[in-house]
Amino acid sequence: MFVFEPYPELQKQMNTHSLQVGLYLCHVIACALHGTNADAIPEGFAWEELFALAQQQRVEGISFMGLPAEISKECPDLFHRWSQAADVTLYKELAYKEECNAIECSLNSVGLSTMVLKGTDICACYPRPGMRSMSDVDILYGYVERDSSHGDIFHIVGNSLRQRRTVMNRAMVAAHGVMERLGYRQHDLVGYIRQPYHVELHSWIMEPDSKLFAYYANPWGTARPIKGSTLRFRQSLEDTYIFHIAHCYKHYENNGCGVRFLIDQYVLNNRISTSGCDNKYIARELKKMGLLDFESRLRVLARFMFSDKENNKNTSIDLILLQELLDNNAFGSRRHGEATQIDKRNIAQYLKWRLWPGWGWVEGRHPFVAAHPYFVPFLLIARFFLGVFLKPRRRLREIKNLLYRKMRK
Repeated sequence: MFVFEPYPELQKQMNTHSLQVGLYLCHVIACALHGTNADAIPEGFAWEELFALAQQQRVEGISFMGLPAEISKECPDLFHRWSQAADVTLYKELAYKEECNAIECSLNSVGLSTMVLKGTDICACYPRPGMRSMSDVDILYGYVERDSSHGDIFHIVGNSLRQRRTVMNRAMVAAHGVMERLGYRQHDLVGYIRQPYHVELHSWIMEPDSKLFAYYANPWGTARPIKGSTLRFRQSLEDTYIFHIAHCYKHYENNGCGVRFLIDQYVLNNRISTSGCDNKYIARELKKMGLLDFESRLRVLARFMFSDKENNKNTSIDLILLQELLDNNAFGSRRHGEATQIDKRNIAQYLKWRLWPGWGWVEGRHPFVAAHPYFVPFLLIARFFLGVFLKPRRRLREIKNLLYRKMRK
C-alpha cells in the first residue's frame, strides 16, 4: 500500500513546512516507481511549491509520473509545465545516450579507451525511461593496457608513475582535439559544452586528494571490456553499485547531495537483489573504503522512503540524513561545501588548505604541472589572483562564513 502518512515519529523533529512538502514529494516518487498515483495533496500544501522542490532536486520526470489525477484539473497550467519538464527529462536521457555513444566512438578512433560512469547506466535500472534526469555525462578515458601480472586488470600505459603522467598528458591533448572537432568548447578542466550537452572527461575516478583515491588509484582496475571491443569498457553491476556509493559519499562529504541519490540507491538495490550479484564482494570492497555504515544508512532510508510501508513498520529512520537530502539541491550547494570544509579545520588550517590543497589536488586537476613541478609556484600565484579578483563576492562570503562559524563555536 502506498498511502501518504504524516509520519508521526518524524513530525516532532521535522516540523518545518518545507520538509513536510519534501516527504510528500518522496511519496509521489514512490508511487511512480511502483506504477500508481499518489494520494491527494495534503491540506496546506501548494502544487507550485511541490513543483519547485521537484525542480530543485531534478526529479521532475519521475515525480510527474506519480502525480494524483486531480492536479490536471486544479492547476492545468502547472500540469502542462510539469509535463513539459518530464518530456525534457525523457528527451535528455535518450539524447545523452546517443551523444555518449558518438563521443566514445570518436575517442576510440584515436586509440583512447573509454568507460561511461554513473548516469547512463543507472538510467537503465529505473522501471521506465524518462524517470532519471541527466544533467551531464561522465566518461573515463585514457591510453590503457592489460596488467602483465594480472591479465584481467587494466591500467594506464606505462611502467612508472612518471611515464603514466606523460601518457595522461598525451591523452588529454588527444581528447581535447576530439571534443573540439565535435563542436564542443571547454569550460573547465574536465567539462565540455555544446548545447544542450554537458560532457565531463575524466582521467581519474576519484581525485588524488580524496580519501577514496587509494581504492581507485588505478581508475581502470574495475573496468571490463565490452563484447566485441578492445577500447570500450564498462563496470560490472557490483562495481557500478560500489562506485555509486563512493560517488554519493564524495558529494555528501563535500557540497552535499539530494533526493535523486536516494532514488538511485533504491533502484540499484532492486536490480542487485534480482540479478544474483555477489553481495559478499560488495560488502568486502565497501569495507576497504570504510563505507559500509554509509551504505547501510542510504540503503535502509531508501527502502523506507520508496518501498511498501507495510514492510517498514520496524524501520529506524536516519533523521539527520533525511533532512539533509530534502534540504539540499540535487548536488548540494557551494555554501554547504564551504561549511563542511570549515568545520574540519581551524582558521589557520583552512586558509592554508585554500592556498595549497595538496599535491593530490595538483595531480588530479593539473596533471601537466604534476609532470613539471617547477610550474607549481606559478600555479599557486594564478590560483590566488584569479580566485580573489575574478570572484570577489564569493571570496568575501567565504570569509564571512569562516569567521561566523568559528566565532559561533
